[in-house]
Amino acid sequence: MRFSFLSAARFVQFGVVLHPSVALVASRFPIVTIWRANQGDSDGSIIDRWRLEAALVARPLLDVDVLLLPAGGLAFMDALSNGATIAGAIAAAMTDDPDFDLAANLTMLVEARIVVGFRRRGEQRLGQAPVPWNRRG
Repeated sequence: MRFSFLSAARFVQFGVVLHPSVALVASRFPIVTIWRANQGDSDGSIIDRWRLEAALVARPLLDVDVLLLPAGGLAFMDALSNGATIAGAIAAAMTDDPDFDLAANLTMLVEARIVVGFRRRGEQRLGQAPVPWNRRG
């Protein structure tokens, strides 16, 4: 999906449509770190920081991606998945986590290839049929 038309001034007007495979998982355990440690390419190192983590799990292409959400990412992605504009999702994330990292979260949105459309505030979807949302957590 092309983000080039989406300047910061348009964050108030637009939200995103996430790929239907996207799921958010929050845990009091380091779930992404544990998952990565059990993958075939892991070096088998010991988990040295036992902390809560939130994951974005998606399969936009062939492989399933399990990504560690950056600071404020759970609130940001949850708000987007529930129809908030990008500005609304930013506000929700900043309220939830004062360390919210906008650049890291926007980069994740783009690099994870999970945005399948854009939605103008007040409209159902732009160029997409309604997509059922599956939220786990």
